[in-house]
Amino acid sequence: MQRKNMDRRLLLGLGGVAAGSLFAGKAFAGGLEPPPGPPSPTGRSLQDVEPRMSINGLGGGAGLAGSSALHVLTAGGSYKLTGNLTVGQGQIAIFVSTTEPVSIDLNGFAIQGGGSGGGGIIADPFFVCPYLEIFDGYIRGMSGDGIYSTAARVLEVYDVHIDGAHQGILGSLNLVVESCRIERCALDGIVFSFTDSSPAALIVNDCEIVACGAAGVVLAGAGAGRNCTVSITDTDVQANLGPGIIIQASGGSGPDGMRIAATIQDVRAMSNQVGVIVEAPPSGGPVPATVTAQCEDIVCQQNALFGMHLIRVSADLIDCVCSENSGDGFFLEDVTGSIDNCTAMKNLGSGVHLVGTNCRMSVSEILSQSNGQSGIQLDGGVTGTPIADCDVRDQQVGIQVQSGGNLLVRNTATGNGVNYQVNSGTPAVIVGPADLEASHNPHANYSIP
Repeated sequence: MQRKNMDRRLLLGLGGVAAGSLFAGKAFAGGLEPPPGPPSPTGRSLQDVEPRMSINGLGGGAGLAGSSALHVLTAGGSYKLTGNLTVGQGQIAIFVSTTEPVSIDLNGFAIQGGGSGGGGIIADPFFVCPYLEIFDGYIRGMSGDGIYSTAARVLEVYDVHIDGAHQGILGSLNLVVESCRIERCALDGIVFSFTDSSPAALIVNDCEIVACGAAGVVLAGAGAGRNCTVSITDTDVQANLGPGIIIQASGGSGPDGMRIAATIQDVRAMSNQVGVIVEAPPSGGPVPATVTAQCEDIVCQQNALFGMHLIRVSADLIDCVCSENSGDGFFLEDVTGSIDNCTAMKNLGSGVHLVGTNCRMSVSEILSQSNGQSGIQLDGGVTGTPIADCDVRDQQVGIQVQSGGNLLVRNTATGNGVNYQVNSGTPAVIVGPADLEASHNPHANYSIP
């Protein structure tokens, strides 16, 4: 009985609310007569909704170095393509000639050169544009460069596919390239050449650079007093006739040496001349040029020479793999730093190869297997290098140390032609199967036939 009374009270309450709403609606409803006079606009204009200017409607003019341009941008602002562009032999599609910021939305359309176009988007080198942004489209069939800007303080390119150009993207000062595919260029895919004294930065992320006639990604710095940071991440470089990635400081040293700080991470380099090269010039001058690099999660496979070649730099190599390269997997020449948790397999040369009297590396937890020469090789003149906790197997020599002054601890060599070939000046306790039970040396190296 109590439950029924509660249900009845609930229904009566809901009915009262509904009735109140009905009377309120009648009391406050407006009239049906329209207001006097014509209706006035209440929304935004088309220019407010879509402020970008159409490039296709702009006029042409002179381009770079005597060439002509199909369209010339002489004022800053936001621009877009409203259709494909086709340029003739030697002609530039879009020439940017302004000192104001410019944003270009290719809007999913293509700039087409038929194999002889003079260039896709070229920025006037005599006008310093503070910011040039290019995104969302295609550039194809150019005998000139796809995108070229040496004067823009910041060049940012994303979601652009460049297929066939002299060079894909060329920038200076600050260059950001993201989510782009660049392929079949006559020379390099991405070129960053910084010579200005201002701090510079190169960022390449989520890109594919394929089948170019020279390198995939090139950074070349020249002159003293230049500082540059580099980040190359989540990028694939494949089938380029030059190196997949090359970071190179050049031009010697001065009173204030050049400095490059680089991170290369989550990169795949396959079937290039060399997978990755990082190089500093020979030391000289009061302050030498320096290059510092962290290389992590890099895979270099089936490259024509080396997997990774580092020269006169400070480097930390972590979790990298070099396999099936025609030379050494890791070729470290006068490098200081460390190589840890890396794998070298089936390279025709040595798995890990240290060269040079200035080479000072910590080598640990390396798996080196089935390489054509040595698993780990320290050439004559390399000293001060500890080799620890490595596993080397199934190659001519497991660990080869040609000079004294190094250290071997807790390594395992299995099934090599010679497991250990160590200079007498390098201390190493080597224990065979017959001595395993009796050995209590925690630093012993194991040799297993």
